[in-house]
Amino acid sequence: MPEVIESKPEPDFWGRMCKARPESAIAEIVWNALDADAASVNVTVSVNEIDGIEYIEITDDGTGFVPNGTEHDFKHLGGSWKAAAGKTRKFGRMLHGKNGQGRFRAFSLGSKVVWDTTYEIDGAFLSYTISGDTIAPGKFTLGDARKNETTRTGTSVKVFNVDEGAHRLRQPETFQSLARVFAPYLVQYRNVKLNIDNNLIDTNELVRSRREFPLGPLKLSNGTEIDAKLEVIEWKS
Repeated sequence: MPEVIESKPEPDFWGRMCKARPESAIAEIVWNALDADAASVNVTVSVNEIDGIEYIEITDDGTGFVPNGTEHDFKHLGGSWKAAAGKTRKFGRMLHGKNGQGRFRAFSLGSKVVWDTTYEIDGAFLSYTISGDTIAPGKFTLGDARKNETTRTGTSVKVFNVDEGAHRLRQPETFQSLARVFAPYLVQYRNVKLNIDNNLIDTNELVRSRREFPLGPLKLSNGTEIDAKLEVIEWKS
C-alpha cells in the first residue's frame, strides 16, 4: 500500500511568507478590506510619549470574516475564493487578492496580530477574534462568537510588538507611495475612503486632468445595446 504523506509548512517558510516591507504589508491588509466591500478604511499608527509605536491598527466597514461551516479561511494557506470569483460579493467591485496569503503579511509589521471581526447573518450581528503570534507560526486562536449590538459589520486588524522598520509608515514618502498604489482604485470607486495615519488620500490632488468621451451605443455579443464612456486620466506623478 503506497504511503500518503502530508506537506506542512515549516517555521522558515512562514518567516519568508510573512516578510514584507511595512508599506507593502499595509497595502495587503487594505486590499483585503476593499475586497470585503469596505467603503471606509483607516490605518492608525498609535505612538506613546517617547514617540515609540505602541500598535498599528487597520479598521474597515467591510463584510467581516464570515465563518464557512467548520472550515475557517485562516485554516488554509492559499485556495482563496477570490481566485474564481472575479468580483466582490456585495458591490461587485474588481477583486485584488487571489492567493489567500495577504492576511499573513500583517506579521511583517509586528510579532502579534489580533483580528476582531463582525459579520451579519440572518439579521444578527456576531463578532469574534482571531489572534496569532510569531512564537507559534501558523497557529491561530479563534474566540467564541458573541452577539454584538452594533448594526454594522467590519474588521479591525491590530498589530502589537511592532518591528522597528514600521516607523517608516509615519514618513510622508510612505503616504505618497500608498496613495499612488490605491489612486486608480479610488478613482474607479469614488465612494471609497482611505485614511492613512490621519491623512485622507485625495485623488483630486493626484490627478492633473480628466476627460470623458462617450462611446456608444455599443452592441454586445448577445445583441444588447449599452451606453459607455471612456475616461482618460493624466496623473501628476
